[in-house]
Amino acid sequence: RTRVRLRKQREACRIAYSCLIRWRRSGSFFVSCGRFTKVTKRVQQFWREKQVSLVRHIALVDRMWEKLEYEICREKVADYSPNQFMEDNKKTRKKLHGEKLAKPQQLSKEEHARALMIRPAERKAFIIRELRG
Repeated sequence: RTRVRLRKQREACRIAYSCLIRWRRSGSFFVSCGRFTKVTKRVQQFWREKQVSLVRHIALVDRMWEKLEYEICREKVADYSPNQFMEDNKKTRKKLHGEKLAKPQQLSKEEHARALMIRPAERKAFIIRELRG
């Protein structure tokens, strides 16, 4: 009995060994594929988590930028004479963000300061490009 059982165990080991030898190249490929899948999932999970904080960070920088830019434009416009308003309005004939632009002579100082600011879409695109660099 013991010899028969030992012979069966040895035969099973030979079969397992021959299978492992045949699968050496293919097996390492499959193990590498599995490792690649795990790393890919970890990277994807990392970016899903970081995307939320990046969106918050972009919004924060955008608000800070808008406040600073408005202050700078308001200071620039505060010293203007009426003739300078008309000259500058001819150069910067763009819409106020979503509102119709009044005729150049009808702009208030606040409207003129807002008209000098960068458009929100351009500002956000610039912030995103700079954060990636």
